[in-house]
Amino acid sequence: MKPLRVGLLAVLAVAALAIAGPASASAANFVATGHDMDYHCSGGDGPECEYFKIVVNQARGTSTLPILAIDNRTEVKQGLLNAGYAESEIQVANPNEEPAFKEVAFVDSAGNPKYSVIITASDETCGGCDLNEESETNINARSAEFATYFNHGGGIVALAGADRFETYYNFVPLKVGATAVSEPFTVQPFGETLGVTSEMANCCATHNSFAISPTEPPAPFKVLESDSANNSETIEVTGVIGEKGFEEEKKVVAPTPTPVVTVLPSKTEAPPKKCTSARVLTVHWTSKKSGPLSKITLSLNGKVFKRLSGSARSAKISFAGRGPGAVTLKIDGVAKKGGHFLSVRTFHPCAAKIESTNPVTLFLRHH
Repeated sequence: MKPLRVGLLAVLAVAALAIAGPASASAANFVATGHDMDYHCSGGDGPECEYFKIVVNQARGTSTLPILAIDNRTEVKQGLLNAGYAESEIQVANPNEEPAFKEVAFVDSAGNPKYSVIITASDETCGGCDLNEESETNINARSAEFATYFNHGGGIVALAGADRFETYYNFVPLKVGATAVSEPFTVQPFGETLGVTSEMANCCATHNSFAISPTEPPAPFKVLESDSANNSETIEVTGVIGEKGFEEEKKVVAPTPTPVVTVLPSKTEAPPKKCTSARVLTVHWTSKKSGPLSKITLSLNGKVFKRLSGSARSAKISFAGRGPGAVTLKIDGVAKKGGHFLSVRTFHPCAAKIESTNPVTLFLRHH
């Protein structure tokens, strides 16, 4: 393991992306890091390997496609092996072998990613890392292909740019300034949710930071880790690569379709018959055993229709305005000596058969 150097540059930028692409695309993340995780993890540094695995898993999401390591030597592959990935999961492309490197397609003929994540090795100026200036020139020349791959659901991890941080990340439109690092590092709440610890963030030398406020990062960035100068070490982006760099994904809301109303030709039908029953009926009542009555109450379907004196022996019952259905008439006579004398009868004012309009006589029985 190489010694920690004061004043080294550091960065980690993590980007979670909601991909704009075909229906088969799944969300992926972009990661740029000043932690030269490939160097330290390939050398067996435990905390750095743990951090490396978090970053790679964050970038590849749920995809099980292979991992593509862009590296002119072996540090990325060895770091992945030490972090627990199987050799069968890893493919390597050497950017210094330009013709062969250009033939390595990132997507298939339908635009679907061929890899779950593409990892670019750290710059040699970290003090023992792999990529050189020729490597990065060939990588940056494929920026349009990286954008297509990313916008269709492919994950990206860019490791330490070190002393070449101003050009190293040019294969993506990061649009944020790199700056010198100030140790120590603080894991932000969002980084904690991913499992990043202070030991992982501070275990090893790092090589550049980003001039982004960890407390007020510009959209669509989120900060996972910051340095002591209030610059961001870890940044998450949710969005797509657009004309202005990393942009928030604009969700297209489909307009609500106008319902199609089909008017079918209707048959001519005769209007329903109106109620033809008697609307006003005279009702008489009598009671042989009740004796004098103190009061009479007439109710229709349980609601008081009329209140009469005890001497009353008839009333006109109006069914005007009532719809179909039975109407129950209840006559309740209260005797002066006590007790109720009742009569109940049901009428059908809208029955098909016309009811008689002759007076109806009801007999009040003791109840």
